[in-house]
Amino acid sequence: MGRGTIDYKGLRGFNAEAARRAVLEYLKSNPNISDTARMFGITRAVVYDILKKDKEEDLRDRSRAPKGQPQKTSREVEDRVVMAKNKTHLGPERLSRYLQKYEEIAVPVGTIRHILRRNKGRLEYGLRCYRTRKEKREFIDWYSAKPFEIVQMDVNISVTKRR
Repeated sequence: MGRGTIDYKGLRGFNAEAARRAVLEYLKSNPNISDTARMFGITRAVVYDILKKDKEEDLRDRSRAPKGQPQKTSREVEDRVVMAKNKTHLGPERLSRYLQKYEEIAVPVGTIRHILRRNKGRLEYGLRCYRTRKEKREFIDWYSAKPFEIVQMDVNISVTKRR
């Protein structure tokens, strides 16, 4: 950050509208776009964007959500993937092959991962997925043990000759 500059990014992190108003106030006293950008440590494109927002009379942040998703998987395919997952309990790679073979739909492995992540609440995980230990193991302090004190292993090498 240079001498005599204002930290726009810091201001924006605190309050985006206030940071944009500060840029607009500075522009009223000094209408040069380049000087304003240099003063706040931003690019001229950001200053022009702030001016555009001022013209629209809305200094708030715009939504970052996409306006459309033309490649999104259809709801029917997502339902079939979730149903197959609940039926077979297969992982994404094997589930992709299963869907190709038995359901006659081609869904890439990565897409199956995304579908399963989006539909976590609809998945039915049975008790067979998780095993519990019946009793707790005995604690062994491996670092304070002396050689051959805790574990001893006998190695027997037998050599037979073939004729």
